[in-house]
Amino acid sequence: MREAYRKLGVILLMTLWLGALTPVLIAQRHLSDEDQCVSRMRMLSTAMLMYLQDYDEVFPLAFGRDTTGNWLWSYAHPVPYDWRQPNPNREAAFASMWANALLPYLSRRGTPNYEVLYCPATIATKIADSNYANPRRRPAKVSYTYNGLLHRLSLGQSDNPATVPALWEGRGRTYLVGYALSNPTLRCENPRIECRYYSPARDGYCGVGGAMFTIDSVWIHPKGTVMAYMDGHVSWRRLGLAIAPNNTDPNYDPFTGYNTSGVPSYYWFDGCNPWLFRPY
Repeated sequence: MREAYRKLGVILLMTLWLGALTPVLIAQRHLSDEDQCVSRMRMLSTAMLMYLQDYDEVFPLAFGRDTTGNWLWSYAHPVPYDWRQPNPNREAAFASMWANALLPYLSRRGTPNYEVLYCPATIATKIADSNYANPRRRPAKVSYTYNGLLHRLSLGQSDNPATVPALWEGRGRTYLVGYALSNPTLRCENPRIECRYYSPARDGYCGVGGAMFTIDSVWIHPKGTVMAYMDGHVSWRRLGLAIAPNNTDPNYDPFTGYNTSGVPSYYWFDGCNPWLFRPY
């Protein structure tokens, strides 16, 4: 009987120990994911700086332009650009956008390192109408999004590149398998208007407006996200310091408010562009 009580005591102690350890293990897993995501974001940011050196400090395209002259600003772009069935009207456009344009700078011995585009803390989702069953190449995992207001912008035009995000986890906890996006993006709907960032304060009018979207909670890492800035530095940023109906700080947080799960509602807007991502 005494031996049975001893064994029961050991079992109870083990249960209590595991109960206390589980939150620590979960936190350690999140820390590990965050570390990997920060490391990969640094590599991606370095690739962006290398691109800028090669292209006279002009940022890459947020989206491509098809053979009819239309900007594909509202389309997810395949990565790699040719993993789907060929589309002669759009293939060159897909190849020119930011994620595919940065791949040569992410290569190891001539082979693109697609892992750099992926944060292991994010969850896969797929576009319903894509033929994932018979890909020409393996579709990439792309967790990060690009600040589309930088589309073809010169680095020297920015007033403060150390405070303007260039890359971030802008889709939240989920990513599209085989596709990259820009968030925010420019609404380049009229091909006769120059597709670029417009500042009403500096340009005097809003030729092309910007827009943002959100799909999921942006609390990817404990209540925050990883951002790379125009000057190349990378940091974790706490988002959702205020929960709806309270508003956040527009100079720190891209969204006005969040629910208790970290899903944002509206984004801060200056009447033309999303506030936090404006390069000037």
